[in-house]
Amino acid sequence: MKVRIKFTKENVMKFVGHLDLLRLFQKAFRRADIPIAFSQGFHPHQLISIGAPLPIGVTSEGEYLDIELKEDMNEAEGMAKLNEALPKDMKVLDWIKLDDNAKSSMAIIGGASYTITPKNWGFSYEETLKKINDFMSQEAITIMKKNKKKKLKEVNIKEGIFVFNYTENKQFKMFLATGSKLNVKPDLVLKSLCDFLEIEYNMFDFDFHRNELYVFVSDKYIPLDQL
Repeated sequence: MKVRIKFTKENVMKFVGHLDLLRLFQKAFRRADIPIAFSQGFHPHQLISIGAPLPIGVTSEGEYLDIELKEDMNEAEGMAKLNEALPKDMKVLDWIKLDDNAKSSMAIIGGASYTITPKNWGFSYEETLKKINDFMSQEAITIMKKNKKKKLKEVNIKEGIFVFNYTENKQFKMFLATGSKLNVKPDLVLKSLCDFLEIEYNMFDFDFHRNELYVFVSDKYIPLDQL
């Protein structure tokens, strides 16, 4: 049976990359005695996949992991056992049973929401709103990005910036395209804004946090755990 796990990734866990996170879960499933199914063939591996890899340095309260089990398992028991086996800066929030024909999170995720807190932002609330408006009024917002062949290619990310705002409590709010078709990262948006404003960009001057991952259904985006 298929299960979708929603989990958090906080504090020092933001420095754990995608592959290391997969290995961490593999060990946690063994320690927690979760009956994970394995692939067939000469080199069987646990049937697990992460919905949308989180960039290093970003915390999150809305990450997803899809797994396949050899047998049914009670939701409360699965969550309790896995939480006990995971590091303290990670927590399972939900254990969602899926239909056998359900598509993977990776295949259906289309958007992500972020909160970015600047440490030393030199503009007022009103100034920042105007600068974001001017920035988003450009016909195109282009960046140089490596393709699969490791060659630099110019990409217009404007169509993937669905929402870009600044709040009175001095935080940037973004809703960005995320997935296989178009994937826009919040640090690229902020770097592009800083380039537009002709100011220096340093990613360590911002705290990045992912709030939720979304899927596009019936002309609107809904959180993955509400699908």
